[in-house]
Amino acid sequence: FSRGDILMLSPPRRDGDFAPRECCVVDVGKDFLTVGVGSNWPAGLWEARRRPGSFEVRLDRAAPQAPLIAQREALQMVRDGAAGAAAALLADIFAGQGTDAAAAAPPSRFAHGVH
Repeated sequence: FSRGDILMLSPPRRDGDFAPRECCVVDVGKDFLTVGVGSNWPAGLWEARRRPGSFEVRLDRAAPQAPLIAQREALQMVRDGAAGAAAALLADIFAGQGTDAAAAAPPSRFAHGVH
């Protein structure tokens, strides 16, 4: 793992004591890993910090949510018609609507000729 990676922190067994949550790698050393888990630590983890190995967790790579949220917002802008002419043209082409007309027509910036 490297600094900035988004990981999924979960109990090692399905019947664990806490719900899985995302965490961010803050620091990486030769034999340690420091992660930020937000405002709430899993119950018992803070108390167990002085006894290495006394609190087991599982770390898996996770897809960061920020790019997915940005993608959903961009798609909603296209649906609402607020993403601009290029986005509307691409949406029409890839949706299979107006493919011939869109491909045959020059871009709108050339409507009055090239200067």
